[in-house]
Amino acid sequence: MSTARFEVPGERTALPLTTLLGACGVTLLAASTTALSADDARSGEPAPVTARAPAVTLASSPAPAVTAPASPSTVSQAAAAVDAGSVDRNCPPRLALRFAPSDTRPSPAAMTALATMARWAVTHPDAVLMIEGHADAEGSDDANLRMSHSRARIVGWILTRDGVPAERLRKRAFGAWQPSGTDEAHDRRVIVRVDGACAGPLVEVEP
Repeated sequence: MSTARFEVPGERTALPLTTLLGACGVTLLAASTTALSADDARSGEPAPVTARAPAVTLASSPAPAVTAPASPSTVSQAAAAVDAGSVDRNCPPRLALRFAPSDTRPSPAAMTALATMARWAVTHPDAVLMIEGHADAEGSDDANLRMSHSRARIVGWILTRDGVPAERLRKRAFGAWQPSGTDEAHDRRVIVRVDGACAGPLVEVEP
Protein backbone atom coordinates (compact mmCIF):
# COMPACT_ATOMS: atom_id res chain seq x y z
CA MET A 1 0.00 0.00 0.00
CA SER A 2 1.54 3.27 -1.02
CA THR A 3 1.65 6.24 1.31
CA ALA A 4 0.89 9.68 -0.04
CA ARG A 5 3.84 12.04 0.29
CA PHE A 6 3.37 15.70 1.04
CA GLU A 7 6.03 17.83 -0.51
CA VAL A 8 7.28 20.63 1.71
CA PRO A 9 7.52 23.92 -0.17
CA GLY A 10 11.09 24.82 -0.86
CA GLU A 11 12.55 21.36 -0.23
CA ARG A 12 13.55 21.14 -3.86
CA THR A 13 15.29 24.51 -3.74
CA ALA A 14 18.40 24.32 -5.82
CA LEU A 15 21.72 23.88 -3.98
CA PRO A 16 23.16 27.25 -5.16
CA LEU A 17 20.53 29.13 -3.06
CA THR A 18 21.50 27.21 0.10
CA THR A 19 25.14 27.81 -0.63
CA LEU A 20 24.43 31.50 -1.15
CA LEU A 21 22.63 31.75 2.23
CA GLY A 22 25.56 30.06 3.97
CA ALA A 23 28.01 32.41 2.27
CA CYS A 24 26.00 35.40 3.50
CA GLY A 25 26.30 34.11 7.07
CA VAL A 26 30.07 33.71 6.71
CA THR A 27 30.33 37.22 5.31
CA LEU A 28 28.34 38.70 8.22
CA LEU A 29 30.51 36.79 10.73
CA ALA A 30 33.70 38.08 9.08
CA ALA A 31 32.38 41.65 9.09
CA SER A 32 31.57 41.40 12.80
CA THR A 33 35.06 40.05 13.58
CA THR A 34 36.68 42.86 11.59
CA ALA A 35 34.62 45.49 13.41
CA LEU A 36 35.65 44.08 16.80
CA SER A 37 39.34 43.99 15.91
CA ALA A 38 39.19 47.63 14.81
CA ASP A 39 38.16 48.86 18.28
CA ASP A 40 40.61 50.98 20.29
CA ALA A 41 43.15 48.59 21.81
CA ARG A 42 42.91 50.40 25.09
CA SER A 43 39.17 49.73 25.58
CA GLY A 44 39.84 46.22 26.84
CA GLU A 45 42.21 47.27 29.59
CA PRO A 46 41.43 46.81 33.30
CA ALA A 47 39.14 49.36 35.00
CA PRO A 48 40.88 52.60 36.01
CA VAL A 49 42.60 52.63 39.38
CA THR A 50 41.73 55.67 41.40
CA ALA A 51 44.90 55.71 43.50
CA ARG A 52 47.55 58.12 42.25
CA ALA A 53 50.74 56.34 41.25
CA PRO A 54 54.28 57.71 41.15
CA ALA A 55 56.15 58.22 37.92
CA VAL A 56 57.87 55.15 36.52
CA THR A 57 61.55 55.40 35.66
CA LEU A 58 62.22 53.48 32.47
CA ALA A 59 65.13 51.23 31.70
CA SER A 60 66.94 51.78 28.42
CA SER A 61 65.80 49.42 25.67
CA PRO A 62 65.92 49.53 21.88
CA ALA A 63 62.86 50.79 20.03
CA PRO A 64 61.76 50.00 16.49
CA ALA A 65 63.08 52.24 13.77
CA VAL A 66 61.02 55.39 13.30
CA THR A 67 60.77 56.82 9.83
CA ALA A 68 59.03 60.16 9.50
CA PRO A 69 59.66 62.09 6.30
CA ALA A 70 59.60 65.85 6.64
CA SER A 71 59.39 68.55 4.02
CA PRO A 72 62.18 71.19 3.85
CA SER A 73 59.81 73.84 5.20
CA THR A 74 58.90 71.67 8.20
CA VAL A 75 62.57 71.01 8.91
CA SER A 76 63.56 74.68 8.81
CA GLN A 77 60.58 75.78 10.93
CA ALA A 78 61.22 73.23 13.67
CA ALA A 79 64.96 73.92 13.78
CA ALA A 80 64.33 77.66 13.88
CA ALA A 81 61.88 77.22 16.76
CA VAL A 82 64.47 75.40 18.86
CA ASP A 83 67.26 77.83 17.98
CA ALA A 84 65.07 80.86 18.62
CA GLY A 85 64.07 79.53 22.02
CA SER A 86 67.65 78.93 23.04
CA VAL A 87 68.56 82.45 24.22
CA ASP A 88 71.19 81.01 26.55
CA ARG A 89 73.24 78.50 24.58
CA ASN A 90 74.01 76.67 27.82
CA CYS A 91 70.31 76.21 28.49
CA PRO A 92 68.29 75.08 25.43
CA PRO A 93 64.50 75.28 25.30
CA ARG A 94 62.27 72.59 26.77
CA LEU A 95 60.52 70.64 24.04
CA ALA A 96 56.84 69.69 24.36
CA LEU A 97 56.35 67.11 21.61
CA ARG A 98 52.63 66.50 21.08
CA PHE A 99 51.14 63.24 19.77
CA ALA A 100 48.02 62.14 17.93
CA PRO A 101 45.54 60.00 19.91
CA SER A 102 46.86 56.48 20.65
CA ASP A 103 50.04 57.24 18.70
CA THR A 104 53.63 56.80 19.84
CA ARG A 105 55.34 58.08 16.68
CA PRO A 106 56.81 61.59 16.81
CA SER A 107 55.69 63.91 14.02
CA PRO A 108 58.12 65.06 11.29
CA ALA A 109 58.45 68.42 13.05
CA ALA A 110 59.19 66.61 16.34
CA MET A 111 61.88 64.52 14.63
CA THR A 112 63.55 67.71 13.44
CA ALA A 113 63.35 69.35 16.87
CA LEU A 114 64.88 66.22 18.43
CA ALA A 115 67.72 66.27 15.92
CA THR A 116 68.48 69.87 16.89
CA MET A 117 68.36 68.99 20.59
CA ALA A 118 70.68 66.04 19.98
CA ARG A 119 73.23 68.29 18.26
CA TRP A 120 73.16 70.59 21.30
CA ALA A 121 73.60 67.65 23.70
CA VAL A 122 76.55 66.27 21.76
CA THR A 123 78.39 69.60 22.16
CA HIS A 124 77.54 69.71 25.91
CA PRO A 125 78.83 66.34 27.17
CA ASP A 126 77.99 67.05 30.82
CA ALA A 127 74.31 67.68 30.18
CA VAL A 128 71.70 65.07 31.14
CA LEU A 129 68.38 65.11 29.29
CA MET A 130 65.10 64.30 31.01
CA ILE A 131 62.45 62.61 28.83
CA GLU A 132 58.98 62.68 30.40
CA GLY A 133 56.13 60.81 28.73
CA HIS A 134 52.46 61.69 29.25
CA ALA A 135 49.07 60.49 27.99
CA ASP A 136 45.48 61.72 28.00
CA ALA A 137 42.87 60.20 30.33
CA GLU A 138 40.84 58.31 27.71
CA GLY A 139 41.94 54.78 28.65
CA SER A 140 42.60 52.93 31.89
CA ASP A 141 45.45 53.98 34.17
CA ASP A 142 47.45 50.94 33.12
CA ALA A 143 46.96 51.57 29.39
CA ASN A 144 47.83 55.26 29.74
CA LEU A 145 50.98 54.45 31.70
CA ARG A 146 52.10 52.06 28.98
CA MET A 147 51.32 54.65 26.30
CA SER A 148 53.43 57.31 28.03
CA HIS A 149 56.15 54.70 28.56
CA SER A 150 56.27 53.92 24.83
CA ARG A 151 56.38 57.58 23.83
CA ALA A 152 59.27 58.35 26.19
CA ARG A 153 61.15 55.22 25.13
CA ILE A 154 60.90 56.01 21.42
CA VAL A 155 61.96 59.64 21.92
CA GLY A 156 64.96 58.39 23.91
CA TRP A 157 65.83 55.93 21.16
CA ILE A 158 65.77 58.73 18.56
CA LEU A 159 68.10 60.91 20.63
CA THR A 160 70.48 57.96 21.08
CA ARG A 161 70.38 57.27 17.35
CA ASP A 162 71.27 60.92 16.75
CA GLY A 163 74.40 60.69 18.90
CA VAL A 164 73.38 61.25 22.55
CA PRO A 165 74.81 58.50 24.80
CA ALA A 166 72.06 56.45 26.45
CA GLU A 167 73.60 56.94 29.91
CA ARG A 168 72.88 60.67 29.62
CA LEU A 169 69.15 60.14 29.18
CA ARG A 170 66.62 59.78 32.01
CA LYS A 171 63.21 58.51 30.89
CA ARG A 172 60.06 58.69 33.03
CA ALA A 173 56.42 57.80 32.38
CA PHE A 174 53.54 59.62 34.08
CA GLY A 175 50.49 58.18 32.32
CA ALA A 176 47.61 60.66 32.70
CA TRP A 177 48.54 61.71 36.25
CA GLN A 178 50.06 65.04 35.22
CA PRO A 179 47.64 66.69 32.74
CA SER A 180 48.74 69.80 30.91
CA GLY A 181 45.88 71.88 32.30
CA THR A 182 44.85 72.87 28.76
CA ASP A 183 43.11 70.01 26.95
CA GLU A 184 43.61 66.39 25.95
CA ALA A 185 45.50 67.36 22.79
CA HIS A 186 48.17 68.95 25.01
CA ASP A 187 48.07 66.05 27.50
CA ARG A 188 49.45 63.66 24.86
CA ARG A 189 53.04 64.83 24.98
CA VAL A 190 56.68 64.12 25.75
CA ILE A 191 58.70 66.80 27.50
CA VAL A 192 62.43 66.87 26.74
CA ARG A 193 64.49 69.14 28.98
CA VAL A 194 67.93 69.49 30.52
CA ASP A 195 68.14 68.09 34.02
CA GLY A 196 69.01 70.49 36.83
CA ALA A 197 68.51 74.21 37.27
CA CYS A 198 68.41 74.91 33.53
CA ALA A 199 64.87 75.91 32.53
CA GLY A 200 64.79 77.22 28.98
CA PRO A 201 61.62 78.51 27.32
CA LEU A 202 58.99 75.96 26.32
CA VAL A 203 58.69 75.18 22.61
CA GLU A 204 55.58 73.21 21.60
CA VAL A 205 55.82 70.97 18.55
CA GLU A 206 52.58 69.98 16.83
CA PRO A 207 51.71 66.29 16.20
